[in-house]
This record gives sequence, structure tokens and C-alpha cells, in this order.
Amino acid sequence: MECRFLSKALIFSASFFFTVAVIAATVPAGSSSISTQIDSGRQSFNFGRYEDALASWSSVLEKYRSTDNKSGQARILQYKAEAYLAIGQYYKATTNLELALTLAEASGDKALAAQVAGSLGNAFLLSNRTDEARDLLEKAVKGERAEGRHGSAAIAGNNLANLLASQGEYEAAIKAYQQASSDADKAGNTKLVVKTSANIARALVDSGRVDEALSSLEQATKQAQALSASHEKAYVLISIGRLYSRLAGSSETSRDELGKLATNALTMAANTAESINDNRAMSYANGYLGELHEQAGRTEAAMDSTRKALHHLRTTSAPEIRYRWQWQEGRLLKAQGETDLAISAYKRAVDDLQTVRPVLAAGQMGKPGEVRN
Repeated sequence: MECRFLSKALIFSASFFFTVAVIAATVPAGSSSISTQIDSGRQSFNFGRYEDALASWSSVLEKYRSTDNKSGQARILQYKAEAYLAIGQYYKATTNLELALTLAEASGDKALAAQVAGSLGNAFLLSNRTDEARDLLEKAVKGERAEGRHGSAAIAGNNLANLLASQGEYEAAIKAYQQASSDADKAGNTKLVVKTSANIARALVDSGRVDEALSSLEQATKQAQALSASHEKAYVLISIGRLYSRLAGSSETSRDELGKLATNALTMAANTAESINDNRAMSYANGYLGELHEQAGRTEAAMDSTRKALHHLRTTSAPEIRYRWQWQEGRLLKAQGETDLAISAYKRAVDDLQTVRPVLAAGQMGKPGEVRN
């Protein structure tokens, strides 16, 4: 059982945090109470506690509405949309961003409107509304770069490159990633520079340019290791680990060597996530480590990692992640001859999947399918 949602979460998660970082620098001034709630939401967001972030920002939004602060409302709606994107609630994200764009334009803040338009383009992309996404993202990149706003241009450029890569336009995607990296470097956004390196590697893997991909992954790994512990670092390392895993057996480099590189990246990701208490990232890293062990026939180690992945979700409402590891646990139990326990694990996976199925059916979340990381 694969999950396209997980793929999207790993491909685009860093974009959410880079967007929030840009917004954070320009949030309209308000009372100390509002500033405290915004900061509280940002802290929750950065540690993967999206529901807590939404609660904090919803309270702020009501305060801005009470004073008819249009720019404040637009920014908080953008914050909320990024949280909805992070948990796969694309319909809610799009709805929030469309309202945010209307408010931003009404406020007369062109820079804010451009930033919101870029976020909306990303939401359209995640919702598979690619034509609308491409139009908004191309305009956002051109407009932000023309105004010298390299930070937001880099974010929009990275998302545009993601779109191009998803449509198989790999050469154009790589060029767009490179330009986004240049813009990010000018803006001092080291984390996005690293992310674009990993994204370039992914485009190279997808286009079958294995040797170049390996070289790019080596560079991205070194860059990621130099970052301080953060959510972005954890997710970039998870992506790198997954890419090494995909390359195993498809190049002259031995499967064992690539497996070790994948394991090292995922282990670093798990350690990074643990140091900042990011339960979702810890779950992803350990779950994918379990998958690596399973593929290598190390059933006991695979079970240990898989159960760690589930353990990290015990206090987190994340059925869209948890069902995958429950299904993995079922496979491992079956391999161990524990048929009854395996069936129980499969049933738990189905129960969790059922909780998100209405959202999947409505097209509001990534659908099950191929995993691309």
C-alpha cells in the first residue's frame, strides 16, 4: 500500500516553512497578545503541531476581523493555509488563500498579494490544478524577482520547479531550481538552498540521470549536515534517504552501499527530529528506516523501526501517516508467521484509512497511489 499524500508531504513540506519564514518577517504590528499568539502558532507549526498552530491563528484571525484589518487577516489566513497544506487539507488551504488574496488586494499591499498568490499557486499544484498553479507561480516568480524580493521569488520558483518536474519537464525544472537556489542564496535562505539541491537530485533521479543524481545527492547531504537542527533539515534528510533508496540497484553503485547511504540519511533525520521533538518527522524517518530494513530482509530491525514510527504518532492526530506504518507492521507480522496479529494490524490500518477517505473522495487530500519523494 503506497500513499501519494506522503510523497507530497515530503516533496513540498519545506516550501510551507520557507513561506512562513518570509511572512513572519512582515506580519503587521499589533498588540502584545496578538504577537504572542502568532509566535505560539509559529512555534507549534515548526514542531509539526499543526492543529495547535491552527487554534492559535484562528484566535488571532478573529481579532483582526473585529478591527477590519484586511492585511492582518490575509496574512493569518495564509498562515492557516500553510498548516492545512502540511496535513494534506488542500481544499481548506485553497479556500483560505483565495479569501486571503481578495483581502490582500483590497488592502493595497502589492507585496502581500504577490506572496499570497504564490502560496495559492502551490495549493493549486498540490490539488492537481496544474494550469492554474502554473499561471500563478510564473507570475509570482516574475513579479517578485522584478521587485527585488528574492526570498519570496525563491519560494515561488521552487514551487514552480516542483510543478515542472511533476509534469516531466525535467530540464526546465532543474533550471528553475537553480534559479530558485540563486534567489534563496541572495536572500540568505540557506535552508531553501539545501532543499533545491535535493530537488535537483530528485529531478535527475526521475529523468534517469543516475550518476548526476548521485553527485547531487552527495552535495545535498553535505549541505544538510551543516544546517542546525530544524524541521526543514529533518525533511530534507528524509527526502535524501528516500532518493538513495530509490537508486539502489539502478546504478553501478552497489545496492548495499546505497542502502547504507539511505540508512545514514534517515537516521540523521530521525535524530534531528528527535532533538526538536517533531513527532511527524520522527515517524516518517523511522517508518522509512523500517521499510529499508524490510527490503533487506532484516525483519526484527524493521519491526523495531516501524513500531517506533507508530509510537511517535501516539499523541498526534495523523491517520494519513499512521495507516501506512500499520500496514507495514501487518506485512512484517505476516512474515513472522503471526497471522492473527497481522490481521489486527491491517484492520487498524483500514480503520485509519477510513477516517481520511471522505476527504480523499472529495479531492481535498492527496490520494493513495505512487509515492514520489
